[in-house]
Amino acid sequence: MYLRKAGQFLEEAHEAVAAERHDACLLNAIHAAISAADAVTVVLAGRRSADPDHQRAADLLEEMGASTPASKERVRQLRALVLGAPPTPPVAVPSLASFVTPCDNAAE
Repeated sequence: MYLRKAGQFLEEAHEAVAAERHDACLLNAIHAAISAADAVTVVLAGRRSADPDHQRAADLLEEMGASTPASKERVRQLRALVLGAPPTPPVAVPSLASFVTPCDNAAE
């Protein structure tokens, strides 16, 4: 469910950037990243963050699965995105997908 939501938000972000609706792109990208984090934490721990402070989603993601350099990097990118700072290097669609795609089958 959360991975599908992430995909929908990401698709809208791509459409928004193509139409030069940059605020809509950023907001959809943030929601895509949070939904992707929710997908991972639901699979790993059966819970997600419902806190209005989106940094808590990053905290939970870090607590549940940031044991490898790649997952630590994804947490760092999520924090930067939620704070509104462009991540360095920029978050690429494939990099977000590579973090959550393995959880898709487990979540269903």
